[in-house]
Amino acid sequence: MQLAADRERVEPEDIFDPLAPVRTQIYIAARQDLQRIQPNNYALSVPSLRPLGAAPTNNEIGQLKYEFQIAQVTQPFADTASRIAGLVDSRAQQHRTIAVLQTSKGTFIAVSGYREMERAQRDAAIGAGATPIEAAGVDAEMAAFKNAEGEPLLIATSRPFCPDCRAEIQGRGGYITSPTTAVFPRNIPRVFPLR
Repeated sequence: MQLAADRERVEPEDIFDPLAPVRTQIYIAARQDLQRIQPNNYALSVPSLRPLGAAPTNNEIGQLKYEFQIAQVTQPFADTASRIAGLVDSRAQQHRTIAVLQTSKGTFIAVSGYREMERAQRDAAIGAGATPIEAAGVDAEMAAFKNAEGEPLLIATSRPFCPDCRAEIQGRGGYITSPTTAVFPRNIPRVFPLR
């Protein structure tokens, strides 16, 4: 009788997949880690296609770990772009975008699109190790690509990418991870292996 009662407590999927609870815990922890670093990462909003109650697959866990690695690198750049953008009044912050871009040749630039960065912004860019670039009369992301030496590795902005900039980033092989961050995995396969 006791044996039958114990059997009823065993989840049916555990009989066929004894590692399901372990994978579930790893998946939950990976989601929490990613959310802590980059709460707006698109991987967090992707709906699961597995049946209700089914355990996460190894691929799902791997995807979250991959997103976490990217977020560890891109989010500090997004924070830098936001910090530089935050040095002007709130009205200007709503209408000006700061983009920071790292390239394969070690170039790290900060650029504003249509208007020049103010003195405090240029000083903050230099303080962050970036070279401030003059405005180019185009979106900040486009200006960054135009003025960068080498292949882009990652880009981050102070405001979300517009549709044209998203298309440009993706056209250059970029993988958009959040509204304000993207990485170019083909240019840095040693860091972010191709999937």
